[in-house]
Amino acid sequence: MHGKKDNAVEKKLGERVVKDFTENIKGKDHRIYFDNYFSSPDLLRDLKENKIRACGTVNPSRKSLPMMKSAKEMKRGDYDWATSNTGLSVMKWKDKRSVHLLSNFHDPIQTTGVTRKEKDGNEIKVSCPIGLSDYNGNMNYADKFDQLKGVYETDRKSRKWWHRIFWYFVDATVVNAFIIHKEMKLPKMTLKDFRREITRDLVAPALVASRGEKQSQSSHLQFNKKKPNVPKSVCLESSSHQPERSTRRRCAACSYKKQQIRTDWMCSVCKVPLCFRKRKIRFQDYHAS
Repeated sequence: MHGKKDNAVEKKLGERVVKDFTENIKGKDHRIYFDNYFSSPDLLRDLKENKIRACGTVNPSRKSLPMMKSAKEMKRGDYDWATSNTGLSVMKWKDKRSVHLLSNFHDPIQTTGVTRKEKDGNEIKVSCPIGLSDYNGNMNYADKFDQLKGVYETDRKSRKWWHRIFWYFVDATVVNAFIIHKEMKLPKMTLKDFRREITRDLVAPALVASRGEKQSQSSHLQFNKKKPNVPKSVCLESSSHQPERSTRRRCAACSYKKQQIRTDWMCSVCKVPLCFRKRKIRFQDYHAS
């Protein structure tokens, strides 16, 4: 399933993957569902010959698909369909966007009703091909992990590429723990409540109790609103103050609201962002004053 066969790039990888997975269910009249990466008329025809019922979304640019009604001519709930002499049916349904479906066992004439929300918040019933409703109901199980992870995803923008990977693992760990919690038949809990319980357990009671209180006197750093204020004794008592790389923040010495000066440097002792500007070396000025 790696995309190469005999040291050559495989052109019909999606079809081959489906055929490999269905090798042991031929002639058993099973139903399978997949998305448009795998779906093609040739694949569904082959599966039908092996008595495997298959259904999936399909890219309208695939070969051998008929021309369907233009999306501009359709409104929400409208659909168009066509059948082949080999028992395949292709359906095009207009929701917010057009959806194309290919099936080797659904009757394209049969429809059902689905609920959709309008812009004003009102719910309306919209006609939908029964094949598409069946597809949506079954494909929901295939991406269950991604669905759970995406509900309360920890998404943080950053210039550091590894941050995205880190938060992905955090979310994946929470989802896996939630699944184990359900399998152990413990008291029922929603995913939101489960995440809240994890947060409560991870946050130290001492930090929660001290929220809003003043920092301890032993701390060198005391913050006044947004700008850090380091006592003079700390700035002058040590000679080990050295610049070191940090995240990009506002300079504590020369940045102000109307003109923000940002820097990648900070003091290794004071932990205060300080910039190196032409003619004015703020790092030295800050520790000399």
